[in-house]
Amino acid sequence: MSNPYQGNPGQSGGQSPYGQQPQGGQGGWQPQAPQGGQQQGGYGQSAGSQPSAPQYGQGQQPSFGQSAGSQPSAPQYGQGQQPSSGQSAGSQPSAPQYGGSQPPPAPGAGQGQWGAAPTQVMHNQPGAGGQQGGYDNGGQWGAGNPPQQPPKKKSPVGKIVLFAGIGVLVIALVVGGVLFYNEQQRIKAEKAAAEAARIENERQITTAGETVTGFLESLKAGDLNAALAFAAEKPEGPLLTEEVFAAAAKAAPVGDITAEPAQVTQDPNGAYTTATVKASYTVDGKTVEKDWELTKSGEDWKLATITAPVTFGSTNLKVLVNGTEITTDKAEALPGKYTVTTDSEYMAFKSGSFTVVEPGAAVSWLADAAPTEKATTEGVAAVKESLNNCLKQKSLAPANCPFKFNTADGVNVDANSIKYTLEGDPFANAKLSVAGTVGTLPLTIRVGVTATGTRGSSKVTLKADPRDRNVIALVSLDGTKKVLWRAA
Repeated sequence: MSNPYQGNPGQSGGQSPYGQQPQGGQGGWQPQAPQGGQQQGGYGQSAGSQPSAPQYGQGQQPSFGQSAGSQPSAPQYGQGQQPSSGQSAGSQPSAPQYGGSQPPPAPGAGQGQWGAAPTQVMHNQPGAGGQQGGYDNGGQWGAGNPPQQPPKKKSPVGKIVLFAGIGVLVIALVVGGVLFYNEQQRIKAEKAAAEAARIENERQITTAGETVTGFLESLKAGDLNAALAFAAEKPEGPLLTEEVFAAAAKAAPVGDITAEPAQVTQDPNGAYTTATVKASYTVDGKTVEKDWELTKSGEDWKLATITAPVTFGSTNLKVLVNGTEITTDKAEALPGKYTVTTDSEYMAFKSGSFTVVEPGAAVSWLADAAPTEKATTEGVAAVKESLNNCLKQKSLAPANCPFKFNTADGVNVDANSIKYTLEGDPFANAKLSVAGTVGTLPLTIRVGVTATGTRGSSKVTLKADPRDRNVIALVSLDGTKKVLWRAA
């Protein structure tokens, strides 16, 4: 197979080194003679002869294997054609160049950029007996498509920025969503906490008020154990027994109970600590308005004070409060009316009762004992009996009597003749006083005496007119009714 690039050596009119021209007048391109008279030589010319460069604007050269009129691939700029086998060494044809005095065409419409080399793809590498392939891609010689630049690779920076922006947006949305959710949850939790705090506050107010009214109701019912259960510290004492308190509550029951809403306080940690409840009630006919102080004990409200201190005056008598002996000078008592007595038949306390109206309000009881009616009757009777016995004595100086008479010297009194007389009623205005079990009765008596006797051998008559004598009769009220007389 003949080499299409090879011509007869030395001939200038041989075949074109770019292949055979198309037949029948098909559009191709003809090698133009270089300007300035230079002759374009083909392949096979002697070394040093340069073929003229084809000019743009001429007909296109079909590539090898293409039909007439097809577009040939553009030769690579700056790269000469490889000689086919059979050419002599050193007779390489020069690559088409923009040569001579003719300037290269300026870059313009439909042309490639000046200096940019079209890509030449060779199907076969030259070798022994091989053919050199034509141009597959690249620019074309002549008018038509200019040499094309290879497409630029798109930089990945844009995609990276895009994906980074999307990632930041997603993260921002996620973080914003989380923050929004957390904020909503916080607001919801705050509202729930505020509502729970409001409900708890109302519950504490209610239970504090119920503590006060419950205590007063237990007083009204005379229920000692229920009343003591409301105390922060359970009090003790001789007056805090069921027998004593039941009688006191019955004597002066609590009534007309009313209470206002409690005022509660909390510590810095929110724990409820104290409360105040204003309540009113009546006891023993008296209306009491009191601010009750409460303290928190676990889950319950407790009253700080539920009793009042009672002080007892000194006495030699036994003190009995609602039947229970009190051996101390002070004791605690719940609101109510308490009766005070003694075990003596002849003595009674003038202050026969005391009333505890309000817890915390101290009460003092005075032990002002006085003889009972029986004591007065029996004590005076014992003194009268003693005086009458004295008036019956046959002696001018009867023992343990409120009077005594003397005689002149040398007079012998006939004892059987002694006769005492009492003027008036010394007991008309007498008042018996009692100290312990001893009654004292001051008296003013008027006693006279008559008697007969002898002085030597002579008979004499003795007479003492009545006169006032101030005396005191002491009578024992222990049951013996013994009377002792003494001068006032």
